[in-house]
Amino acid sequence: LGATTTLGITVGVPNSGPGCGSGGCTLASPSLIVPTGSATFSFGSTVLGTVPISSASGSATLNVSTLPLGNDTVTVNYSGDANCGPATASFNVLVEQSATISAVANPSSIDQAESTAITATVAGQSGLPTPTGTITYTNYSLYLPYVNESDWSDTETLSNGTATSKPLLGSLAMTPSALVQVSYSGDSTYAPQSAFLTFPVTSGTTLPFSLSGSALTIAAGASSGNDSTVTVTPLGGFTGGVFLSCALASSPAGAIHLPTCSIPASVEITGTAAATAVMTVSSTAPVTVTGVSPVHGGRGLPWSAANGGVLLCGVLMVGGLGRSRRRGLWMSVALLMVLNGLVACGGGKGGGLTAKQQIPGTTPGAYTFTVNGAVSANGVSQTQTTVNVTIQ
Repeated sequence: LGATTTLGITVGVPNSGPGCGSGGCTLASPSLIVPTGSATFSFGSTVLGTVPISSASGSATLNVSTLPLGNDTVTVNYSGDANCGPATASFNVLVEQSATISAVANPSSIDQAESTAITATVAGQSGLPTPTGTITYTNYSLYLPYVNESDWSDTETLSNGTATSKPLLGSLAMTPSALVQVSYSGDSTYAPQSAFLTFPVTSGTTLPFSLSGSALTIAAGASSGNDSTVTVTPLGGFTGGVFLSCALASSPAGAIHLPTCSIPASVEITGTAAATAVMTVSSTAPVTVTGVSPVHGGRGLPWSAANGGVLLCGVLMVGGLGRSRRRGLWMSVALLMVLNGLVACGGGKGGGLTAKQQIPGTTPGAYTFTVNGAVSANGVSQTQTTVNVTIQ
């Protein structure tokens, strides 16, 4: 909205007359007649402008910036001239809100052995929805000036107006400067936008640092002996902060209560000496839960046993007097209640049934964690190492 766009029209003379055959034909060649006159561009009843038709090409263009928001239909009326009659054509112009796109590389400078990631931000208009859609990243730095080719590309979906590319390796970029096009797809509110990002790439094939980590063998739920020492060794004279992160990479099939890891956010390299950080592995120990069934009867008998005995006596008395046809059924029910009470009884006054339940902890087996190192906070990993953990 408010941007300048070029509206164009080309006027031509079509072939006329019957097709050429054995009986002859009449034909007017378009190349012999170039229309002149003028073309008037309109949107609805609003005249956008009138421009002359070029006598050399039969075309005309008009630059406009006043088309309103929406899918606008533009009508063009050709005036005609001494040789050509008037003509009309129309076409659509989609006018959307403008958005602003910006991009940064993190880290902002790399060598050919390092990697970077590009984060694009699309800012919308105040009071309107946050832009949605996708960002496409295209690396043109190896092919300048032939920018129609690419060796690396990526498309990511915007989240809250931002998207970060997959890692771009410095060996795929041209020194001393990489060139990446960042293109926004647009959405139902905002028009597509595009921008170019350049960042320095220096010659070199040495990573800034290497990582290594010590293996662990621990019991599930261990709170000691569950630390791995991660060593950060500078390379090529690197100094500065190394930003660390860890994650579980593999586990036994069907494992439950998976272990987790934690590691300091960064270590500082101040010279040629290596720095270390402690990665702690946390797992879940198995637990035994003990429960007691309550007793509600008197004199040490559960309620079901005590009351079942009373019921049995009653059934026997009634059965003996009335010889009920259901006597056998009542006796069976009462007997079951007595047996149930005796099973639940703990054997003493106020006792009950003691039950133990084993709740499993972290599944024993071999696990693998990865530790990543970056040269900037939330930056792309430059190198990683694995830490093998065996949980008993």
